[in-house]
Amino acid sequence: MEKEIWKKPLRQCSVGGEALIEGVMMRNGNKIATAVRKSNGEIVVEITEHEPLAKRFFLFRLPVIRGA
Repeated sequence: MEKEIWKKPLRQCSVGGEALIEGVMMRNGNKIATAVRKSNGEIVVEITEHEPLAKRFFLFRLPVIRGA
């Protein structure tokens, strides 16, 4: 008895996000997209490149440094 809800998805989604004041921020890989609503109702979207510190510096990959 295999139900539809128990099946694994065909592809993996690695997009994450969080709420901002009057907006949302989404992150996937090395890009960050931020969408905010201005006071006049217009929605402004900004997409930027981002490289995490762990990829730039070896020291930040160590578990002791990350947990501190």
